[in-house]
Amino acid sequence: MADTLTLLIVCTGNTCRSPIAEILLRKALESDDQMCDYEVCSAGTFAGNNHPASEHAQKVIKEKQLDLSNHRSKLITEEMIDRAKLILTMTQSHLDQLVEIYPKSKHKVYPFRYFMDESITDVSDPFGGNYSDYERCAQSIEAAIPSIIKYLKQSF
Repeated sequence: MADTLTLLIVCTGNTCRSPIAEILLRKALESDDQMCDYEVCSAGTFAGNNHPASEHAQKVIKEKQLDLSNHRSKLITEEMIDRAKLILTMTQSHLDQLVEIYPKSKHKVYPFRYFMDESITDVSDPFGGNYSDYERCAQSIEAAIPSIIKYLKQSF
């Protein structure tokens, strides 16, 4: 596992967006024979430790024949930042916060949708919303995954 590259996905509470992104990106990477050397994990900038993924996040993922029932939230740590080869944030605000607290991470932090040819790089927070809000969130995340994989193939 010494050659494994860690991808860290960051949101606020690590119960909605980043767990959805983590499991969807992991699935996409596992489906690509060239991308098997990646570990995908997630954390939150303001997360309580050990909370499950939100109910709607679990339902949205279950419909994709995936499972978030074992997910437990984690507060981001400097060790996670140091270990990650690439850090993908759900919003520009998360990116700004990380770079302020961990300035040495600046070269490896991007918004999740950064590599797409679109002006909207933030993934909207469905927290407190209805099931449709979570579906839209998952769609926004899924739309970005091919551009992330393309970036990884070109860069690492």
